[in-house]
Parts: sequence; structure tokens; C-alpha cells
Amino acid sequence: MNEEDKMTVAEEDISTVVEDYFGLIKSVYTGKKPKQVILDEYDCDLVTIDGIEYDFSDIPHDDQLNTGRRMEVEELLCGAYGDLPISEVEVQLNTKIQQEW
Repeated sequence: MNEEDKMTVAEEDISTVVEDYFGLIKSVYTGKKPKQVILDEYDCDLVTIDGIEYDFSDIPHDDQLNTGRRMEVEELLCGAYGDLPISEVEVQLNTKIQQEW
């Protein structure tokens, strides 16, 4: 795989992680449009939304859609093969929230 292919894969993976986080946040956050989301660089299940920490590991295991999202985020962002820049995911996620919430 050449450098250009790696960039395309990384960009696709970032988009996937952003979509997954967006869906997860929509499922747990009940307030108005968030102003700021901060991702935890050590734990893929933790996000801070407008100063309040949310833990996606509290999502019930029978919630197949969100459990699948969590697993995909973990694999692409925090797993053994995860080498995506969390700062870029965070920027794109916050942009998506501001544009699409």
C-alpha cells in the first residue's frame, strides 16, 4: 500500500469514527446543540460535552446499534491498529455537530 492509499484509508477511518461518535453523542446527550466536545485521549468511551463527562460504556449491551458504534470507534481509534490522530477526529466531530445538529 502506497502513501496515497494510506491517506485515503486514514481519512475514511476518521470519517467513520466521527460518524460513530456523532451517533453515540446523539444517543446519550439530551441538551441543546453542544458547544464543545472533548475526546479522552486514553479512553475511547469517555467524552466531555460542554464540561460534563459521558461514559459510553454505560450504554446497554442490548443496544446493538450503539454497541457496534463503540466497538468500531475502539478498533479504529484506540485498538491495536488504531493510529488515527485524535485531535483531527475531535476537530471534525465538533465541526459536524455545529453544522448538522
